[in-house]
Amino acid sequence: MGDNVNKARIVIGSPARGLDLWDREDVIREIWSALERDNVLLVAPRRFGKTSIMLNLRDEPRDHFKVFYFDTEWMKGPEYFIAEVAAELAADSDLKQFLSRSGGTLRGVMERLGEIQLSEFKLKFKEETARNWQEKGRELILQVSGHKGKILLVVDELPLMIQRMSGEDKNVTRDFLHWMRSLRQMPEPGNLRFVIGGSIGIEHVLKHLGTDTKVISDLRRIKVDPFSHDQCRDFIRVLLSNEANLQDVSAALLQAFVDVLQTPVPHFVQILVAEAIREAEKQGRQLSPEIIHKAYSERVLASYNRTYFEHYYARLRDYYAEEQGPAKALLLGMAKRGEMTRSELWNAYQVARGGGGSEDDFGYLLFDLENDFYIQYSVADGVYRFATKVLRDWWLRYYSVVK
Repeated sequence: MGDNVNKARIVIGSPARGLDLWDREDVIREIWSALERDNVLLVAPRRFGKTSIMLNLRDEPRDHFKVFYFDTEWMKGPEYFIAEVAAELAADSDLKQFLSRSGGTLRGVMERLGEIQLSEFKLKFKEETARNWQEKGRELILQVSGHKGKILLVVDELPLMIQRMSGEDKNVTRDFLHWMRSLRQMPEPGNLRFVIGGSIGIEHVLKHLGTDTKVISDLRRIKVDPFSHDQCRDFIRVLLSNEANLQDVSAALLQAFVDVLQTPVPHFVQILVAEAIREAEKQGRQLSPEIIHKAYSERVLASYNRTYFEHYYARLRDYYAEEQGPAKALLLGMAKRGEMTRSELWNAYQVARGGGGSEDDFGYLLFDLENDFYIQYSVADGVYRFATKVLRDWWLRYYSVVK
């Protein structure tokens, strides 16, 4: 990753890999350092580069780890997760041989992998595991623990998997979370580590599941922050060089990008650069601060880009249940006013709840909105604001009436 100083290009629809992953060395180093002793909860909203970082752990492993990545958003139950883990481990030739020699009920399953396709293996293993997933999963982990090498399981979007599972069976979902924690707490697999991530706050999901946060209390939290303004300017300079052949970019032009975004989220930085280049080409002019502002207002925030933002609005409907209306009311108030004190938000909450809202419910709602990266609290000013300017601008343009 250190060789990408002048080679990064715009990547909007997919995770940034290899030379396109820009300046995330600090957080990647922090993760690897934490894994010497702990398991990790990687905390980040959508579009901050979480998945790119998690894939980098697999693409460029360190400390002699074998790394396996799992996107769990689609999984419906524990047996899906365990089957995926078994299949990925068994697809590694070294681990397959080890597991085949290690005895136990999994030996025969591993030996069959050479006779059937991987997809069929997953299906058969899932079916065999469905009724006794806790026992089979634990047996798999215990067998892996006997391997001499270090193994890292990177589990992406676990909160979304938990949300999906809870709609089917809350008891099984709670059991799964406690089972995962018990695996991380076992003394035997000292060679096994987890990195767990999600783009929604897992605390919010646990609260609605009725599960204590103790199930994640053993994880070390590492947060993915937006770029600093210096990182942002350097990134944009390289993108303009590679995407528009602009070799000499003025400080004023780079600052114009920073001023428009204010909070340099990697994904939105790239969208703005791409749209600014298109706008300059359309006008047949050189890139300028005026064109950057126009590209932001008329292109980045245009309705055809709604897929980049709509998730934040739809998530209130999908995950906030009876607090959906008050949440939208508070966000609209902050979007219009720019910032609000806790007292002002409390008054708005009372209005939204018809005067029947409790202080506890209000406190939990603010906690959830902050953990889900809608808002942030400024200790210095004692006010709440939108976490990013681009999300606030989107809210003002399209949700000026609470729906």
